[in-house]
Amino acid sequence: MGIRSARRRRVAGAVGGTTAAVLAVAFGIAALTGATSPNTNDGPPPANSGTPTPTISASSTRPIVYSDDVLSDHCRGNPIGCIGILHVGDREVRIDQALWTVRGWPLGVTDAGVVYAHDDGSVWFTDGGSPRRIATQTCAGTSPTSVGGLATGDAGPWAAWFDCTPTHRGDLVVFDTSAGQEVARAPIPPCRSAALPCTVDAIIGEHVYVKDDLLRLDVRTGTVVAATPQMYDEDLRSHPRAFVLGDSWRTGTPVAGLDFDVVGSRLVPTDPQPGPEPRRTRAFDIATGRPVEFRLPSGYHPDPTPTFHGNDVAGYVTVFTAFEWLDDDTVALTQEGEELPNRDIITCRLSDGHCDVAVTAGAPDRWRIVIGEALP
Repeated sequence: MGIRSARRRRVAGAVGGTTAAVLAVAFGIAALTGATSPNTNDGPPPANSGTPTPTISASSTRPIVYSDDVLSDHCRGNPIGCIGILHVGDREVRIDQALWTVRGWPLGVTDAGVVYAHDDGSVWFTDGGSPRRIATQTCAGTSPTSVGGLATGDAGPWAAWFDCTPTHRGDLVVFDTSAGQEVARAPIPPCRSAALPCTVDAIIGEHVYVKDDLLRLDVRTGTVVAATPQMYDEDLRSHPRAFVLGDSWRTGTPVAGLDFDVVGSRLVPTDPQPGPEPRRTRAFDIATGRPVEFRLPSGYHPDPTPTFHGNDVAGYVTVFTAFEWLDDDTVALTQEGEELPNRDIITCRLSDGHCDVAVTAGAPDRWRIVIGEALP
């Protein structure tokens, strides 16, 4: 679903040898063992050479996507809320989307525009103009357990979901939103018979990761293989839009998203592991090896939000999370906090750490929702 908070579970936890073997037999494939790849962990890339080669890079800046129009008393049926207007940059698109779970709804952005799922399972696309339906019956958005049923990459035109029609249930579909057509379809037998729909976790470069069964689809070849944590990390290392979280570019962990504590005017990266509270650490631009050193706009002082222990206020924190890549150098961030439905959106550049306020907080009777976020 685009850039994801570092606090969310990464695709790869651990894949046991038995699981990988079963999947290899089920799909008639050989486990990827014995293959070697260039070591990308030897240290930061030199200034003028040796940087990872991006597999897909956007040719233009993506718009900031969000909604301030979340209501609870003007909805069809009896959902917890509905969205009337989706902001695509400076354009407003009427979508009339019902929300049935506080976990949000499937929403993603591609180089061509915005993809979202209706509660009836249909998938729609808009580039800032009138929305058009691009899929009729998917597994995305049809229940509280399928909010993550739609994925888009942080670069490129592709979106992915699972087909839920009776004859094609369990087919993993990849759609090119720029060309307006399906570019890959892969039947996933375990997903066809699963009691709950399988979900798509991420699109990284030319690969689509299936969350539940730890599989990876190569869109160009149509090959499905058992995924491993190493494969996921290597894909992120070759991608221009990701981070390395840890003490150094060489030893850190590739991640798709980042959270930041506000310390004075600085945004300090945090690591959610091992918990229970995130610890402050360092982060690096995965493509260049440069440290991520964001600074709040001059004179900008966001209000802290309360944290709770049970029903009691335990303290106050100011946390920002990166939710969308606009180009290879720029990310959009917003403040986290269930008690803060109205929040500014800021944009920050990796090259110099400079941040600007891009969208100020909305009206007090509206809730701001961004990509990959649950309802407050």
